[in-house]
Amino acid sequence: MICPVGLEFDRVIAGIHFYPVNFIHIIHSRPVNDEKAVDKEAQSFAEKIDENPYFNSQRHPTNILDLSECIKTLQEIINLEKEADKIYINVGTSSKIFTIASIYVASIEPNRIHLFYPQAGSYIVMEIIDLIKIALKEGLDKYENQLNDLIYEYENHGWTTSNKEDRYDFNMIDVPVIPFKPLTKAQKNILNSLYENKKFASTRDLISSLDDTQIPPQSISRSLHQLQDLGLVIVSGKTREKQISITSAGTVYKQTFLLD
Repeated sequence: MICPVGLEFDRVIAGIHFYPVNFIHIIHSRPVNDEKAVDKEAQSFAEKIDENPYFNSQRHPTNILDLSECIKTLQEIINLEKEADKIYINVGTSSKIFTIASIYVASIEPNRIHLFYPQAGSYIVMEIIDLIKIALKEGLDKYENQLNDLIYEYENHGWTTSNKEDRYDFNMIDVPVIPFKPLTKAQKNILNSLYENKKFASTRDLISSLDDTQIPPQSISRSLHQLQDLGLVIVSGKTREKQISITSAGTVYKQTFLLD
């Protein structure tokens, strides 16, 4: 798993708990010029995760505001994990630039690289700001203990919480990855038909739905396998109970590129 840290802790741990992985690649910001306060904070969270005896991990200091460096770091990690069936990337705890880099890299192997994010319940930084505003009006002494509690919460758990009894229980949201590859006419027609009909019980039913396109059945079968390799459709079940359906990535591809 690839885990950008930033100013997060609980959401990083939540992702590690949710997906079964053997090794954690920790990404944290690398100071470009002078040591910045935010970089120090990110490094402290990264160290805390890296020192956890329950995880096998490696840290990858990266300039998370440089797209090329983010892509390079991701490619290096993916090369290290070339034997892994699945690679998970937690984009919920990354910078926007690192998220963009993750989408680019994942599009090369959309069936193997899985993007997700733990949905934040609330942001501690907003609670701190709101309390400071009140304290400035009514007196800091009155709210000193509450502020110290929030600071302690941030220093130990990061700036987001789940708002649930189990603090590591976040809703995990999958991010569909679409391949950066133009589709053939046959592939587009298959995807359109699946988008409109949701699923088919057999390849024969799918071919029947495409009678008007005059695409040869052999081409449809071949194109179906190619779409499956791209992660845009899924074929499941036994031969007699086979189901062909569009994936979430296929739906995004259809909606994004407005296929004919």
